Amino acid sequence: MNLTTSSQTFKDILESARVKAFLPNDSKWWSKFIYHFSDVNNIASILNSGFLYSRNHDMSQLLMKNDNASKTVIDGTNGDYKDHVRFYFRPLTPTQFQNEGIRSHSEHSSLNAHCPVPIFLLFNADKLLSRDDSYFSYESLASHRDVQIYQSLDDFKNAPFENIYHHTPIREGEDKNQIVKQRHAEIIIKDEYGLDELELILCRTIPEKDTLISLLPKSVYEKYKPKIKVYKQDLFLNKFLNLNSVTLEKKYWN
Repeated sequence: MNLTTSSQTFKDILESARVKAFLPNDSKWWSKFIYHFSDVNNIASILNSGFLYSRNHDMSQLLMKNDNASKTVIDGTNGDYKDHVRFYFRPLTPTQFQNEGIRSHSEHSSLNAHCPVPIFLLFNADKLLSRDDSYFSYESLASHRDVQIYQSLDDFKNAPFENIYHHTPIREGEDKNQIVKQRHAEIIIKDEYGLDELELILCRTIPEKDTLISLLPKSVYEKYKPKIKVYKQDLFLNKFLNLNSVTLEKKYWN
């Protein structure tokens, strides 16, 4: 199925001056990728299986090592979307603000979500959006009302990129609720996704990278080794504790 109506591509739109104008000055690269972040234990499970699965599948098969999500938010999400793998257009979403970092119980946000050691998976945006099984929204799917999803290039042209990539403090007169919802715009794929478009695996610190590596069999590590990197700028909030030193009790592999 051809999702485009002209020779223009998703990449052309994402790298256009119109979209780039809404990106942070030092992070114009954001629009090259689609993002999935989770705790290091979950990311290790994903890499070991070779798949990203829907929330319902992960929960039924006990694959989710750390539940990053807020029960309040999940309860307000249409049940059908829990059967989809979910991605964001950007890092530094409001969700990440609520759950990133090693926090004491008293430091948990009101939503009680927690992602102690976040790792980002970055996917080629053009290739992932061009898939026949890929859909996108203009706002968060964690809503108590029906949210429209789209697939065509024409609908993508009309996406509210000024809010999807909004990154400055919300000023008086701006619609805060709309901006927060659209910062959470999503890409979804039904049931499971085989990491075909995975380009980078990004960690906050070297010890957190080492922790991820220690959770991977040697064969899996060798497969993903060129993609695993440390990168902090404009990707993580770094407002709570992270791992700056780690001592492993045994070698990664025999």
